[in-house]
Amino acid sequence: MHTPLFNITFGLYVVLKSWHFSAGSVNAIVDGYLADLLAMPVILTFAQEAMQWIKGEAGRITGWMVFAAIGYAALVFEGVMPAINASKTADPIDVLMYALGGGLWWFCGRKPARMITFE
Repeated sequence: MHTPLFNITFGLYVVLKSWHFSAGSVNAIVDGYLADLLAMPVILTFAQEAMQWIKGEAGRITGWMVFAAIGYAALVFEGVMPAINASKTADPIDVLMYALGGGLWWFCGRKPARMITFE
């Protein structure tokens, strides 16, 4: 159902968050940026699955949709959230991580359109 990239990024994200909640911070760089890098491949895989379920074979994520998803994540998590929650910070490197994750998905995680069935 999912690509190897999704399995790896989702698995790493679960391990990272499990470690973070059970043992505390792994280290500042890993905690700060790895989750942002892993986010876009997971989000875009779910989005592609949903589009294929709704639109059938025509359901594909375009390059413009990837840019829009990166922009939306940057706006929400680096713009809106820090503005309404003092514990959140805006970091331009996070935006770079979203872009790298989106590029990683575009070049390694996309798959040909196919219909998803729930049989």
